[in-house]
Amino acid sequence: MGLRVILCITLFSFNLLTGAESPVSEKRNRINHVEYSKILKYETHFLRKPPYILITKHSKHDYGYDGIGRLTSANGSYLGITEGNLSRRFQQSFGYAKNGNLTSKRIHDPSNGNITDEWSYQYTNHQVTNIDSSKSGADTFTLQYDANGNLTRQ
Repeated sequence: MGLRVILCITLFSFNLLTGAESPVSEKRNRINHVEYSKILKYETHFLRKPPYILITKHSKHDYGYDGIGRLTSANGSYLGITEGNLSRRFQQSFGYAKNGNLTSKRIHDPSNGNITDEWSYQYTNHQVTNIDSSKSGADTFTLQYDANGNLTRQ
């Protein structure tokens, strides 16, 4: 069994030992649960009513990885206000080329799994040169590099 490196990127400070920072002022009234078995799961349960109505009592994030540690899926729910809904759900999946380059990022509708947007990535010598979204039509985000590999135009 090899060493696994877990990368967790989130919008709040995170500490596996003491828990995540929370909008709830009393940390002792919250439970954080983190587990990993090829899927990193992070859940927060509030033990009392949150301090104001805009905070739900639960948020959850699940991250799936392939055999060599690349992120393949991200799913969950989080706090937010959009279109009158107090909690938001998300579902994303990621594809890779054999050399490890990210080739696609797909955003799914969490209610039915249908793809709502897909970003495709094209490379030259491991440098991303084109990024295209299925929502933007024929628009492509183009990047250029100098002879030293420095990004010169985007």
